[in-house]
Amino acid sequence: MARVSYLLDTHIVSEPLARKPNPGLLEGIRLHSRELAIATITWQELLYGMLLLPEGKRRHQIEDYLLHRVRPTLPILGFDAAAARWQAEQRARLRGIGQTPAYPDSQIAAIAAVNECVLVTRNVADFEVFLAAGLTIENWFDDRGNPADRPPLRRSLQGVQGQPWADADPVGEMVGSQAADPGAGFPTRHADAGLCRLEKRPGDFPENFDHGR
Repeated sequence: MARVSYLLDTHIVSEPLARKPNPGLLEGIRLHSRELAIATITWQELLYGMLLLPEGKRRHQIEDYLLHRVRPTLPILGFDAAAARWQAEQRARLRGIGQTPAYPDSQIAAIAAVNECVLVTRNVADFEVFLAAGLTIENWFDDRGNPADRPPLRRSLQGVQGQPWADADPVGEMVGSQAADPGAGFPTRHADAGLCRLEKRPGDFPENFDHGR
């Protein structure tokens, strides 16, 4: 069994269900299907976003996706004492040079760093301040070829090469089909004065998708 080598940012988990999911991201998931995990912060944000929606078909579909596809598939890494120390040190360092990254971003960065995981995110600018502390970032949304061939940002750790699932489609197992409704929205995280606020982004989740996959 491959070790966990990649920590997925929150928006990465929802992207495969967009109306037109990014092909580079889907390829990255396939390449590293047995090495992926999420942080407790990401899991909270996903659940919180779901709970903001009114009762109805769309919310029930998203709940099914989170509880029956994401949760059984992706390990959840916790914010422990080591992560708390790393976060505190980096917040103090950055404050000394006049930078104040969003609190949940620094928590996710800490969990990635102490678990020796590459952080997979499209929001590279939000995490670049942690590169000096050894955090490694990859943006699988960059479609310039195969994700396995692209150099990461300041990659300080040698991740285990991905091992595609032999008996199942890893993307299909995790997210189901991509029959998206462009009107369906799901809250996503944005930095706002160091706090976490959520906004709906059209097309993040479908109104209907195939539960049989």
